Amino acid sequence: MMDTISRRRFLKLTTGAVAVGTAANFLTLDEIAEAAINRPLASGTPILVVVTLYGGNDGLNTVIPYKDPIYFSARPDISYKAETMLPLDAELALNPSMGGIKALWDQNKVAIIRGVGYPKPDRSHFSSMAKWQTASPDKHINTGWLGRWLDTQPADPMLAISLGSVLPPMLAGNKISGSALPLGGLVIPKDARVAKSADWLGVAEWSARTQSALRSAVDDPAQFALLALCSPEYIVSA
Repeated sequence: MMDTISRRRFLKLTTGAVAVGTAANFLTLDEIAEAAINRPLASGTPILVVVTLYGGNDGLNTVIPYKDPIYFSARPDISYKAETMLPLDAELALNPSMGGIKALWDQNKVAIIRGVGYPKPDRSHFSSMAKWQTASPDKHINTGWLGRWLDTQPADPMLAISLGSVLPPMLAGNKISGSALPLGGLVIPKDARVAKSADWLGVAEWSARTQSALRSAVDDPAQFALLALCSPEYIVSA
């Protein structure tokens, strides 16, 4: 009989790796802004942004083999019409809602890796997430793939930051773990959030495009913070 695991229990199980390693640092936006002002990154410093989607994703409706008739015959109710897709080449297209990714693709700023998996998959979402977080397909370990890199670096709470109150297992190392930026306490009047975020992060002025994106996310602190911290203006100022 399959063991039924609730989402809450799954989160407890998959975040347990953090308890084995060093404790996570908890940061505030003020501390991040202070670091950006007092010890900014050198121009051109590479920044890795990892966006983890913890739910399921329909890969065939993300990068669509729109020239393959089997796609349409096997999915009569959930396939997209070819004329609505965003073509990448003569065989593949993006989901109609992925206009932003398509724009980056056209600028040669996106690479797509298809068919990613691991040996002997057991079709378990939970196992797959654990393997992704630890990069250990064969055995269970208590460190994440980014946490093991952190173990090789000088201790710095600003080196790897997770948005949210729970540190993901990928940032857990044996000696050093990443930091977490809880977002639940971020309370700013909606009409002041865009301008205030620029002040906190040391950004002289948001571009019109970034302002528009931030305004669309004022009701979602996590999305708002992610857009601000990943914006070209913040990356350049940092």
